[in-house]
Amino acid sequence: GQVILATGVPATLGDDEGRMLRVLREVVDCPLPLTVQAGAHHGHVFAGVVGGAERGATYTVMGDTVNVAARLMAAAPPEAVYTTAAVLSGSHTRFDAERLAPVTAKGKAAPLQAFALGEEGGPSARTAGVDVPFTGRRAELSRVVGMLRLLRTGSGSAVVVEGDAGQGKSRLVDAALRGARDVSVVAFGTEPFRTATAYRPLRDALRRLLGLERASGGRMAAQLRERLKAIAPDLLPWLPLVGDLTHVDVPGSTEEVDALEPRFRPQRTADVMADLLDATAPGPLAIVVEDAQATDAATTTVLDVLAARARADRPWMVV
Repeated sequence: GQVILATGVPATLGDDEGRMLRVLREVVDCPLPLTVQAGAHHGHVFAGVVGGAERGATYTVMGDTVNVAARLMAAAPPEAVYTTAAVLSGSHTRFDAERLAPVTAKGKAAPLQAFALGEEGGPSARTAGVDVPFTGRRAELSRVVGMLRLLRTGSGSAVVVEGDAGQGKSRLVDAALRGARDVSVVAFGTEPFRTATAYRPLRDALRRLLGLERASGGRMAAQLRERLKAIAPDLLPWLPLVGDLTHVDVPGSTEEVDALEPRFRPQRTADVMADLLDATAPGPLAIVVEDAQATDAATTTVLDVLAARARADRPWMVV
């Protein structure tokens, strides 16, 4: 069977390429009873409702873009995703990708240059529009810039930037941060389809801060213990909670964690996250959360704690 997934039609939610690649990566990595392979391409399509009362009407997309994705899917081996440079370059998430030999496709005069999609590597460098001067939104930009300046005096803050998709929220924040070169930035990103997974928005950024490399479960657990011992030994009693935040399976437990009542575990985990930021990102810090409306409940608790500490005594700005 074949399933068509489309993003950007009939409306865009932002980062359509990244959303598609992240979903496909998640699907092919799931243990499923059938083998699955996928192909992805970016471009214009014909979109609309086809069919009638007898066969049933359905909304679908058609055209060369869809056909190229189907050819890549057919060429991919099981548990693989083949995609094109157009999709990879537009994604706000960085992926490992292997350049493949050109793929011969039916109906195409020239072979297709395809890439085998690898593991996620965190947010990509945000380069779109950086050569274009930022204009407008002077009041909003001035307010965010003012908060960043206060970080140098040790005064933290929290701010919500909200608006419809495509109105320039991320561009506004990027413009403000480019003028604050002495402020470190930690970016967390959310996905609506991952809201059932606790702490998923924090995982990749926290792994980078701790210097963890992808490896087998046992090796990552050993890495985590050694990194924590080196940079924040006071948090070693809370190693299983750091494992929750980084999605690293830490074998065993500790007396301190075992003594926690379950209802207090989310709050203590949030405190541990704040302590980790103290240890790994000292000095003025901007904590940017994209699509914060899609965070899971556990991550929301963490963000509440970070915002509270920012307002109290940390040189942090939570956006």
